[in-house]
Amino acid sequence: LAGLHGVDPRAIVAAPAAYARAAQLLHPGPAAEAVVIVDHGHVRTNVCVVKGGRTVYARTISRGGKHVTQAVARAWSLPFEEAERAKHSDGFVASRAEPATSEAWQRISDVLKMELTPLVRDLRQTLAACRAQGGVTPRRVILCGGGARLRGIVPFLSEELELPVQLVAAADATRLLGPALAARNVAPDGALLALGLA
Repeated sequence: LAGLHGVDPRAIVAAPAAYARAAQLLHPGPAAEAVVIVDHGHVRTNVCVVKGGRTVYARTISRGGKHVTQAVARAWSLPFEEAERAKHSDGFVASRAEPATSEAWQRISDVLKMELTPLVRDLRQTLAACRAQGGVTPRRVILCGGGARLRGIVPFLSEELELPVQLVAAADATRLLGPALAARNVAPDGALLALGLA
């Protein structure tokens, strides 16, 4: 790297372990309360349990928004690019809090839920392993990444994981990134990993 790009790496960091600082900024509650950051990206989902300002459990799940797009492509026989656009414009996952309002919305939700089920299973297993190995039980979820923009995913995950789920919102930008970057409309949900690494 140094020869090719003029970069001198100082450390190698496991991505899921880098979210502790962001968790402190996003959830400045009691230090004793554990929170879990779920960064639902395009190819993978990083999971980091933070308690007392430090990472106590971390995992990467090999499921992301790409898999949801592929499910849309299969269900409606669309090329990947069209399926990606359809997911962003019409993607919706129903829950008791936000039920589908028509048969068409229910079909969309059914397709997406089928694809999200393995992710939910892996998240439950991650939380159970964290409890078993470290005795830590997270009290809330902080959801970020591109997959967090899927309509209905917050109440869906909240019901499935039986935990309150909080989105990283535009209002968090100044606290997370500082006034200069916030003024440039940098999306804070996409910057959590970079912020944690920094």
